Amino acid sequence: MKVRFGGTPEPTLGTSVLPGLPHDREVFFSLRATRLTQSWSMFTYSDSRPVTPPQQAELMRMIYTAFLEVRIADWNGDAKHAAAIAEAFHNLPMHFADNRPVSISRLRNDLVHLRKTHPTPDEGFDHVKQLDALGLAE
Repeated sequence: MKVRFGGTPEPTLGTSVLPGLPHDREVFFSLRATRLTQSWSMFTYSDSRPVTPPQQAELMRMIYTAFLEVRIADWNGDAKHAAAIAEAFHNLPMHFADNRPVSISRLRNDLVHLRKTHPTPDEGFDHVKQLDALGLAE
């Protein structure tokens, strides 16, 4: 029996962890990805608008610094902080990949919430300040 990351046993082929799920992991994850892609339109907000390539590049730099902050949170054993950062940023790459508009106000609200719940003394991780400096808010 193989063991998954986290120590739980991995089911053998022909068994299912939950009733109604496909037995083949590849089929299951393929179906899951398809459902996520099909339901993506529900993440478009009324104030969403396209971002220009230079704006997208700056937002990608913010994602980079967010990954650095996740690493630091992990090194400090602060999984809740790492999860909060991921929660704030995880939709941006999908918007970029699908060339979808972005709600800057929603992103800003998520970043403000992140800083309220997980303050950081390092100005390099002040994502709200970074976003405001881009001048994307209306």
